[in-house]
Amino acid sequence: MLHSQGLKESSAVQGGTALALTLRAAQEHFAARGAVRLLDVGCGAGSFLKALPSRFNGVGIDCNGLASLTVNISYEPLPFPDASFDMVTAWQVFEHLENPFFAGREIRRVLSPGGILIMSVPNIKRLRSRFHFFISGGILRWSKHNDHLFVPLDAVLRKTIFQGFNILGRLYADGPIFVSARSLFAKNKYYVLQKTENQ
Repeated sequence: MLHSQGLKESSAVQGGTALALTLRAAQEHFAARGAVRLLDVGCGAGSFLKALPSRFNGVGIDCNGLASLTVNISYEPLPFPDASFDMVTAWQVFEHLENPFFAGREIRRVLSPGGILIMSVPNIKRLRSRFHFFISGGILRWSKHNDHLFVPLDAVLRKTIFQGFNILGRLYADGPIFVSARSLFAKNKYYVLQKTENQ
């Protein structure tokens, strides 16, 4: 997703973590399949989609006017039938949404049973964020200076957006590498989720 200025890519895409996680998940879950149908939610100008290998049939949506499909996923249904995609990606998107719960239901609807959702959100456990909260009572990346609205706490995600998914993995990345305390320093948190077969 592009930031509100429309010029800066998310750190997930810039740093290469988005592409690496997507390729790894496709290899693990869709190796026997030829083409992989992928939806990139909040695609911005499409840099992530352009970086994908040719086996991906990628489609991007955003509300910024730069994507080929303009959809406000906070309130507008995705213009795809049920179970249209093998994978959905959302890089630094949910924290910007006015209605992330509607968006989560729409993503679940368009994913095939067994499909993979990979998403990233800001890491609120980061030491810098904790210190800022202690001093100011606010969360660093949810301020009047940016357009972050939804604070994606794990407990809230599990009760809402992750309903109907199994969590396959969590990763803290995009920051200094401190293996034993990555959650305290990494800028972002990544989730790899699989839609349950009965959804």
